[in-house]
Amino acid sequence: MSSLKSPTASVSFLNISFQVAEGCMRIPPGMDRHVQVPEHCCWSGVDCCEGDACDSNTDSCACNVSSITLIHNNLVGEFPLEPLRALQCSSRLKQIEVRGNRLNGQIPPDITSLRGVEHLGLSTNNFSGTLPKLGALETLQMLDISWNFISGDFDMTDLCLGNPKLSFLFIAHNKLSGNFANAPGPRRGGCNNLTTFDAQDNNFDESVFPYAMGSDKMLNLVLSDNFINTSLDYSMIPGLEDVKISTRFPLLTTLIARNAR
Repeated sequence: MSSLKSPTASVSFLNISFQVAEGCMRIPPGMDRHVQVPEHCCWSGVDCCEGDACDSNTDSCACNVSSITLIHNNLVGEFPLEPLRALQCSSRLKQIEVRGNRLNGQIPPDITSLRGVEHLGLSTNNFSGTLPKLGALETLQMLDISWNFISGDFDMTDLCLGNPKLSFLFIAHNKLSGNFANAPGPRRGGCNNLTTFDAQDNNFDESVFPYAMGSDKMLNLVLSDNFINTSLDYSMIPGLEDVKISTRFPLLTTLIARNAR
């Protein structure tokens, strides 16, 4: 069994720059013996690549970190910048999942330096301010910023054109706004693989509909509790399996419900 450090070590992981560690012993996947790996590879919530999957310079920095998963770890403070800079040398980092903590402040623009990230989970924290442009994260498949206090215009143009692999987009329960009318939906070259879009409880209007209806792969659509004052023709989304659309205008709720499957 792999050895694990204490939760305190996990918190330290998010608040210090990487240093060359003395190492620890771990049994890599597919092997039946312990090998020495950098110390941070034995911390709880940190996974590293092993053997031939690692970059050649893994001994000099944290380039072998493949996943950071620190869920409900009572993390506090702003999202750290120094560990991000330390990880810029690698495209091995595929997942950052820190939901259910108390991180605050603005999501730093530097996060776009992690060009290999596929899963970015920042939900259920206290992030505020505006969302940085994330189009540079070309490998991103899942983005979850729900249940925060993020405000301002949501730049769907930047997100869709920059992230062709994006499949799951969760931005619910924030204070986001913006007009989707000119956003490059799937039929205009953006977000071609989007299957789930949850924008519940924001400040969007019905301009989101043309974007949602343009997705042939859309399966789950949640737009409840926005400022939508018209109904959606669901026949325009042939593969839709689950849809939740209500309005903050009570008199229109019945009209919208009539079109629901």
